[in-house]
Amino acid sequence: MNYIKCPNCSKFNLNREDCAVCGTSLMISENRKQKQLQERDDALAKSSETDKNGIYERMKNHNLAPVRWLASGMKSIWLVFIGVTTLIALILSVFAG
Repeated sequence: MNYIKCPNCSKFNLNREDCAVCGTSLMISENRKQKQLQERDDALAKSSETDKNGIYERMKNHNLAPVRWLASGMKSIWLVFIGVTTLIALILSVFAG
């Protein structure tokens, strides 16, 4: 005879897989497996969420100030590059007629 205490309602159950009062599973190994699967799914969701962010987003939210400055400098250089190429394209289109 095996008395198992329910982790949810603290009632003792005799030779059962589920609690007679609240229906919670009393199998410790199954509970651990479910918890591990849930933690793995949460970790995968979190990692896929961070993978969607590009390097600029990661650098912009970095802990170190020089890395954040580098990110803002990269953005500034990119904006200047886009502006210059747009101006060159505009000038070429005006001369092309």
